[in-house]
Amino acid sequence: MKENFYRVNEIQIHVNIPIGQIISLSIRERVNAHTVAEIVAEIEAGSLNVAASQLNSQPIAVTAMKDGDKKALFFGVIGQV
Repeated sequence: MKENFYRVNEIQIHVNIPIGQIISLSIRERVNAHTVAEIVAEIEAGSLNVAASQLNSQPIAVTAMKDGDKKALFFGVIGQV
């Protein structure tokens, strides 16, 4: 079985808020549970004009670009900010 490893500079997070550098990313998949992505990233001070609770349920996608091939790693919605 081939394992896929991605460098942080190959990962892109597509979300409706302006994020900077990715600090950490964890995607967990379990039987009988939703897959969960936990993302810690820099957000520029003053760049959010809404309360964090208003960002819940916004779409989010995590992709990786490697060797010219784009792979979807996660699609979902924001559950907590």
